[in-house]
Amino acid sequence: MDFERSSPRSAALAFMRGTKAPWGTAELLEWINEHLLRPDRITLAPGSRVLEVFEPDAGTLSLECNSFPPGRVAPLPAARPVIALARERVLQRLRAMVEHGHMSFVHAALYQQRLVRCKSPSTGSQVWCVRFKEDTCLSDQILALFAADAMESPDDYEHRFGVCRICDEVHFQATVDVLRVGCEAHPLGVLHEGPIAQRNPTVPEMSAVRPGRRK
Repeated sequence: MDFERSSPRSAALAFMRGTKAPWGTAELLEWINEHLLRPDRITLAPGSRVLEVFEPDAGTLSLECNSFPPGRVAPLPAARPVIALARERVLQRLRAMVEHGHMSFVHAALYQQRLVRCKSPSTGSQVWCVRFKEDTCLSDQILALFAADAMESPDDYEHRFGVCRICDEVHFQATVDVLRVGCEAHPLGVLHEGPIAQRNPTVPEMSAVRPGRRK
């Protein structure tokens, strides 16, 4: 397992960027195998594997007996509502942070103990990690990954993180020229160019939600 490649940020971004084009079961399984199946991330019985995912109001998606290869044109109909609703819920929470400074997803991950301190396998230092079980809904899994990254890199989330209002691109490219509600393709977060009506919004300093670091 490449621990750097499957960091919380890379795992969360891989889901959000990948699902801009509809995923089916095979694509979701590929993401789970690459980014979730590691001992410090999801709790499973020894020798077991993820058999299903669920999302409230969308139901449960079985991941067993999947024979469809990645890259097919049409996603499985059963996968579409679970993945699409999870993505939309994540986008709503991330937009609330960018546009209004609401950090509820970080508070929820801490309160429900999906966000914990653990030892980094590469450096040995204490870092924020996600811990959840198979019965954690898909959107909460993605939000926990973003929460862990936000706790480790608060400046990025206070100044560089953005969600485009036009194309839903999730990125860390906000600058004086690219608003946090825009992206490189839509710098102002609008379909037509015009004067910037509002400066980049900022989120509360992460110290407001981050408990004291423990050494």
